Amino acid sequence: MIYLKLVAAHKEAIKPRVPNAYADANIALRKPTKLSSVFGTFNSSYALDGDYAYRSVHGVFICAHSDIVANQQSWWAVDLQNVYVINEVDIFGRTDCCAHYLANFDVEIIFPTCTCNHWNNLEEGDKINCHYQATGSQRITVKCPPNTKGRYVRIKRRDTGYLTICEIEVYGNLVNSLHESAFSVVNIALKKPSELSSMYEPPHYECCDSDYAVDGYIHDWVNGDFFCAHTDHVEDKQEWWSVDLQDVYTIDYTYIYGRTDCCVDTLANFDVEVISPGTCNRWNNFAIGNIFHCQYQPTGVQQITITCPPNTSGRFVRIKRRDLLPLVICELEVYGNLSNSHLESGLESKTKTAYACGHIGYRYLGPVIYTSVAKSNIECTTMCITKTVCTAAEYVKKTNVCLLKGKSPNGTHPSLQPDSDKNVFFIQ
Repeated sequence: MIYLKLVAAHKEAIKPRVPNAYADANIALRKPTKLSSVFGTFNSSYALDGDYAYRSVHGVFICAHSDIVANQQSWWAVDLQNVYVINEVDIFGRTDCCAHYLANFDVEIIFPTCTCNHWNNLEEGDKINCHYQATGSQRITVKCPPNTKGRYVRIKRRDTGYLTICEIEVYGNLVNSLHESAFSVVNIALKKPSELSSMYEPPHYECCDSDYAVDGYIHDWVNGDFFCAHTDHVEDKQEWWSVDLQDVYTIDYTYIYGRTDCCVDTLANFDVEVISPGTCNRWNNFAIGNIFHCQYQPTGVQQITITCPPNTSGRFVRIKRRDLLPLVICELEVYGNLSNSHLESGLESKTKTAYACGHIGYRYLGPVIYTSVAKSNIECTTMCITKTVCTAAEYVKKTNVCLLKGKSPNGTHPSLQPDSDKNVFFIQ
């Protein structure tokens, strides 16, 4: 077995700015959301599901709706996951009744001032008030002052009444430089590859895949399906969930969201680990890597913020139970900085680093997605890292044929077979 580190450079396309801001997409659509409190099952994500009207489907009310909490001003917020210049915010309320549920509120754009600045720390950010709406409304369009810049959009009541939002649209332009603020970095775990030690598979509803923990949605049950990562209960096995950040980062904060309906013990007695890869270090051989311990959580929680020690760096974040009970994670967010970032140099080219784990004298049973000719193992493997769907590069030594292959449904090791004329390199 051999190990390669490959670096590929490519020019980033320079995209012209669209002169009409409203030709751009709704930048809030299906982004992470939060309500200060939730009335029943009317969760915050209903305000960004693309459905603009109040409606009831099979008895389910499809709008975000806060509860009444003593001495608390209700609010709803969206994380745009980057810093934008905000031009316009369109807010849709109920059309059947209760216009006063969308009244006496401020529209705020919040610019984060520290990496700790998330849902529960919005007051620490720099706030710009776009608009105050005194009277009840079914729909309102808010124009923000020129150069209003931020990452979060928040609708906050000035009183303690209900807040109901059926849909929100936000239009604006991405700030060109991510490094204008060190804290404009996106959730680096979002939609990255993930893995569970085992997966619970209920017979009658959709559930439990590891990717539900990094899909950007902080919820559990939706229309009878359970959209959280959920391990099975395997005898004598400590369950875990992990995400591959696909590069090495210095990790600052990790936010973990569990179930809100019941079963708080499914997110308890666990360690949060950051793992720096060793040779051929992937899901099944983490022990080869360097494991940094961020925090141990003994008691059950619905959500928790984890702060890692300074200079904690790695490629994988793993949540691992210390006992033998199931683990449930509904969403996990990771914030940090790319190690040795080439963006800071101001160069027009961008460098991508990938790791490849080689098996000499083997072939791989994954589906062929591309065939070419290559002069060497390295050239063949380099082709693979430029294609996002490529899992493995298979090099035929006699003919110099390079076969780029996708993921085998059988997993990695069961799909390797001896073949003295071939070498296989798996992209890490």
